[in-house]
Amino acid sequence: MATTGGLSARIINILDNMPISGATAKLTGPVNQTVLTDDEGKIKFSNLAAGNNYSLVVTADGFEPGIYEDIVVIDDNVTDLNILALQPDED
Repeated sequence: MATTGGLSARIINILDNMPISGATAKLTGPVNQTVLTDDEGKIKFSNLAAGNNYSLVVTADGFEPGIYEDIVVIDDNVTDLNILALQPDED
């Protein structure tokens, strides 16, 4: 029987620690999902195949993309990546 887990994180601006709402978080791996951050910068993915590696790319207007790799999802658990900080564009 297939086992599943979840993934969560909070996306912030590295300069002022403020949450980034409306950022796009794209998870790729055995299961592909895309979500937007909420007003608090939070994201959550569910029903992910456990025991596998995933990659996460977070993009937001005015910021450099954040790329996170080799994320392992644990069975019957939500893996919390805690805080992921994005660097503002230099333009």
